Amino acid sequence: MCRTPRGFTILEILIAMCIAAVGLTSVMYFFIVGARSHRRALNLTRAALLAEMVVDAQATSLYEGTPPQDVADGVNVYYSEFRYDVKWKQVGGPQSGAGCFYFIEVTIKWGDPKEELTRRNSEVYSSCLRAKQYMPTSPLPTPK
Repeated sequence: MCRTPRGFTILEILIAMCIAAVGLTSVMYFFIVGARSHRRALNLTRAALLAEMVVDAQATSLYEGTPPQDVADGVNVYYSEFRYDVKWKQVGGPQSGAGCFYFIEVTIKWGDPKEELTRRNSEVYSSCLRAKQYMPTSPLPTPK
């Protein structure tokens, strides 16, 4: 009499479960790595937007004649989880006032403020700005 197989043996089930566990573990690892990369990219994008906002605001005040001032641990209302530092350095032009060139460096920080700054929790953006050059105004000629 010939016996027909009716199902899987316990050994086959254990081997299949081990293969499935190894596969699921590697998939979960890549999911976690992807989530970390996504969070880092999101933080860098927000930091770039904030740096652009800070440089624009500083450039506007410089153009209006306000002398440049360093900022430490500034906070923006739109990105309250980020902090920024602004450092100025004059790089050319007249000694001061209109027509001066300034190098501005904006450091954007996020995460725990007590943590040391690294590439994981900060980014540095820089630009060169020029103070407004005031043109001497002469009265317009009156038509005759």
